[in-house]
Amino acid sequence: MAYPLYHQEPNSLNWFEQMLIKVDYQTIALQEDIVTYLVIAVQDGIRLMIAVCLSLTLVETVVIKRKG
Repeated sequence: MAYPLYHQEPNSLNWFEQMLIKVDYQTIALQEDIVTYLVIAVQDGIRLMIAVCLSLTLVETVVIKRKG
């Protein structure tokens, strides 16, 4: 899975939509890797806000898994 380029438009949600869809489909097969993928996807503040807006429930679930 490719890391998002920092020169991408911050208001473009296409990459995040694809990312969250891929993560959702891989949940059963790659539970540990999902945490890593989402952490990479939402490392900086702007991407975190976009990801939370797109899928707060998914982000909350991953945060809970990381803490547990």
